[in-house]
Amino acid sequence: MSTFIEASGWGIFPVLLFGIVLNAAALLYAGSTRPRHLPLFGILAVATFTSGILGAVIGASSSARWAARELDYGSLLVDTADSANILIAACVFIILACLIACVGAARYAVQSQPPGQ
Repeated sequence: MSTFIEASGWGIFPVLLFGIVLNAAALLYAGSTRPRHLPLFGILAVATFTSGILGAVIGASSSARWAARELDYGSLLVDTADSANILIAACVFIILACLIACVGAARYAVQSQPPGQ
């Protein structure tokens, strides 16, 4: 795991921050099943994804500039793949949070049914 983070560079840190807070919000929703927590969940999911895209694009751009200056196009592929780790981490955080929120959605659906149905 530390190699994954180290290879990703600085761009992984906003994704880690937003992703951890996103999953905490998903746990909050799953525990309380109040729909008022859903806007927070949605905003954090968007923030996690966009910070992942931004980090991956900045990493790929920096790798391309370095490879053009040094004329080392072999390492461009490796560095670009390392930049993709940021987007991969963002997607993993979002998928995990959605699975957690599904528990809350199921609990909310059961609680909101009228008695006898």
